[in-house]
Amino acid sequence: FGYKNLADIFYYGRGVDADLPRALLNYRLAATNGNRFGMYALGLMFDSGKGTTADHKTACDWYEQAAKQKHALATNNLAACYYSAEGRPQNVAKALRLYERAAARGSGHAFMNLGDHYATLPDGDADQKRASTYYQKSADAGFARGMVEYGLRLYEGVGVKSDTEAACEWFVLAAASAGSSLPVALNNAAYCTSNGIGRSRNERAASSMFLEAAEAGNLDGMRNIAFRLDRGLGVKRDRKKAAHWFRTALKSGNTSALNEFISQPFEYSKAFRRELQRILRKEKLYDGPVDGRVTELFDEVLWTRTIGEAGEKTSRLAQSFTRVARAGVKNGLLVRVCRKKSDKPQRLMVMNHGLTSVRKDRKTLRPNACGPVAEHFANLGYVVAFPIRRGYGATGGRFVEGATTRRCGKAHQFVKAGKEMAADIKATLQHLLKTENVEDRNAVIFGHSGGGWGTVALSSENLPEVATYINFSGVHGSRKGRPNGNCGPASVSAAMGRFGRSSRTPSLWLYVENDSYVGPAFANRMKRAFVKAGGNAKLHMFPDYQDEGHYLVGDEGLGIWAPIVTDWLKKHASPG
Repeated sequence: FGYKNLADIFYYGRGVDADLPRALLNYRLAATNGNRFGMYALGLMFDSGKGTTADHKTACDWYEQAAKQKHALATNNLAACYYSAEGRPQNVAKALRLYERAAARGSGHAFMNLGDHYATLPDGDADQKRASTYYQKSADAGFARGMVEYGLRLYEGVGVKSDTEAACEWFVLAAASAGSSLPVALNNAAYCTSNGIGRSRNERAASSMFLEAAEAGNLDGMRNIAFRLDRGLGVKRDRKKAAHWFRTALKSGNTSALNEFISQPFEYSKAFRRELQRILRKEKLYDGPVDGRVTELFDEVLWTRTIGEAGEKTSRLAQSFTRVARAGVKNGLLVRVCRKKSDKPQRLMVMNHGLTSVRKDRKTLRPNACGPVAEHFANLGYVVAFPIRRGYGATGGRFVEGATTRRCGKAHQFVKAGKEMAADIKATLQHLLKTENVEDRNAVIFGHSGGGWGTVALSSENLPEVATYINFSGVHGSRKGRPNGNCGPASVSAAMGRFGRSSRTPSLWLYVENDSYVGPAFANRMKRAFVKAGGNAKLHMFPDYQDEGHYLVGDEGLGIWAPIVTDWLKKHASPG
């Protein structure tokens, strides 16, 4: 132990200047004298190239020597040698046996690695329940990263029943255990503290943790402290600092922050947007006005030039805007189009937004960014379009999707509202089939919430260009907190029956158990009415998602619902 302790002194600079070569020498002396801790430390130095030339084979040799002496972390690292084929020929089966051995010796890291293995197997082979069990064991063993991963699974309901309060307990415990060395734990604990999940709400404490996470390099922490500085949540309002942190997040590669800002820029103040424009002008990335407006020019600069190093275009999808002529709309429907560059025609997917009766929310609605959802379908060979219907955002015009005269509507009113939505969706489809390099068949219509209602309405027309319709939480006449319908399900279900009379194209209906706008009973009643009338639909019910199942459709829930949709598309919308 003398050589190992001396090596630690030189490695960490305890009372002396750090001297890695001398640390290496003393770790080697400890290792050759049979000290397993010295063997493990020597392996780490050869793995990282600290104090010597990196040599993964030699690193694995030392891990193996330490593992023979039942050193848990060395056993875990030896497993990684076989798993990643660095320093050893790849042998996944042997790696898994070694991970199990390391876990039995108390390595929370090994449990984590086992969870990662079963969570990331190819589609159809992944075992999320088994992965969650390993993550839980990692958390129980006191491994902070395991606490975070298991907490995320509890929060999202992946491989385990959703429990947001238990998730937050793990986040807080991980933050207390690891501090700034694991900034993701700080960020997640701050989120729980801000929202009062499982603990008293404390905005000041949340902002302090978000800032600490941001300073430690957490990308979400940067985005979150920017938002709070803009709003003055638990911290003194400072738009310049807010814009600085947001720009830092983008430079550091926070694509989710970019996607959210492009889709919902009005969540940030006009003063914040001006400060961001000033920063980008100073960096010579933007030459438009400093007015806080999110024009197509500003949008394009944000999308193509702000992620990573200044001026570097890192997006894998190209975006463009087009306008679709519609009566009563001066400039036509605004549509964002996302695609991979290809000389070959691709298939078309039109994704449709929800419905809101709140005028302010309609006015500020923007098309989704070409983010993870669009990227997923682009990878499957689709050009993805996000239209803004009449009465919303930059499209403008009169709102025509309401279905009630006072408090409750009749079936024919819900049918009329659906047909108005369907008309905009159909116009978008026909325009893009003519103007984009896409196939003239096998198109997919996808709609969420009110957009799902319009999607089902359009399915009644059996358009020959459309291979399938996907209705995600589709509903009309509902209100948050009334999952069986604002006016009761009778009129809405009857309207679904009207659509089903002439709908014959296969459609996939996706709903979520804890959707507070449309519950399982209501969803099933609508589906029964649709099918009884002759409609062709398959309904899939997802288990509870976080605190509100209505928003499973977003980027965060993609890993849960995408496999179901992808499998459906392979069966019903494949070319040929």
